[in-house]
Amino acid sequence: PTPEVRERPKILPQSRHWAAAAAMLVLLLLVPTIRAAMLGWQRNTDEFCAGYSYSGQAEVQRQDYTFGWLPEGLTEYAPPQHTDSGGEVLYVDSEGWFYSLTYTYASEDFETFLYTVGYEYSVTQVNGLAADLYIPTVPDESPGIVWFSEDETTMFIVSAPVDPDTLIYMAEHVIPVS
Repeated sequence: PTPEVRERPKILPQSRHWAAAAAMLVLLLLVPTIRAAMLGWQRNTDEFCAGYSYSGQAEVQRQDYTFGWLPEGLTEYAPPQHTDSGGEVLYVDSEGWFYSLTYTYASEDFETFLYTVGYEYSVTQVNGLAADLYIPTVPDESPGIVWFSEDETTMFIVSAPVDPDTLIYMAEHVIPVS
């Protein structure tokens, strides 16, 4: 007797082979988009903080910055601090309130946090770029604004005891140091 040969059942019917191949193609085409969405600057929040982080690598042209406009009557608190990772510029008024500009260059796995309890959050713009505005709801705190350079290689934070419009004006007049 000859052994009976049985055909092995197919795992997927022929019509589903094409569907699986199409799904794999779509997935392969989307991977760069998904990856790009996960790289760059990210904002994450919880009930206490807003965290800003950078994932990936960026070609950064290091540039130092300063205020191009400040309210009258301020004194430089300390010489500007410019480092390989960013910088800080601090002024103080006659009552001891600080006016600060902090900038940070994009670097792999960078992360910073802003304590946001007692602050209202809203989205605004600085020179046409999206910005996060934090306005205090408690006394003795200064508002702050966070935004990124057009090429998204630098994060800026300006904080000062002024009204939101003045804070945005200060942010719009952050300039490169020549």
